[in-house]
Amino acid sequence: MTFSGIRRVVYRRAEEAGLGKVYPHQLRHSWAHDQMASHQLSDGEIMQLAGWKSRVMLQRYAASAAQERALEAAKRNSLRDKL
Repeated sequence: MTFSGIRRVVYRRAEEAGLGKVYPHQLRHSWAHDQMASHQLSDGEIMQLAGWKSRVMLQRYAASAAQERALEAAKRNSLRDKL
């Protein structure tokens, strides 16, 4: 399948799901965020699966949802819940 074919499939499926315009590249950001949020894979494993040689790429792709992950981590580690 060509890139334009993939793009058309992603656009069409996103519209059908009511998500509006979704670009194929956004899926890499979502995937990186999901892997980091789930804590099921290490940074090195995520980098290996994504084909990234530099940690900078991991940080770039996961940055779009970094604040969301930080807030979730703060909730999980709240002192209030440990008292």
